[in-house]
Amino acid sequence: MIIFEELVYQEAVRRKMTVTAEKLNRAETDFRKQFKSPDAYQQYMQVEMQGSENKLRQQIKRSMLIDSLLKNDVEDRSAVSLAEVRAYYDKNPKRFERGESYAFQSISVVPTLKPTDAQAKDAESMRKRHCVRPRPRRPIRISACSRRKLPRTTSA
Repeated sequence: MIIFEELVYQEAVRRKMTVTAEKLNRAETDFRKQFKSPDAYQQYMQVEMQGSENKLRQQIKRSMLIDSLLKNDVEDRSAVSLAEVRAYYDKNPKRFERGESYAFQSISVVPTLKPTDAQAKDAESMRKRHCVRPRPRRPIRISACSRRKLPRTTSA
């Protein structure tokens, strides 16, 4: 990753890309806000930057140039407009076709030989509640429905 960043930075320098002083100052201020206290910031400066504010500004500027080049060359160029999407879709309809499919689910219940009135009433209400007409591309529930409520079969 270090080599990649160095190459991107070198390309930004070759293209003579710059960072405005205003953006650099704002980024430096945002960077300082990351620390919990001024002492933590000073400790970072001593350990990582050998106490040099100039070195910190150079690192921030370097990061901003890398980000700017990557945004320009990768993110902005990879944006696809709605018209381009539509044109691709219209030219390649086969890639977006799917055959009709159905998923079947069945639940088998073994009834008692002589159900009580409460059991018969429960079974009837469940049958009414769960007997639905099939919808394409969704699971079809098949239960103890009357035959006329089942979908018609078609032969292809």
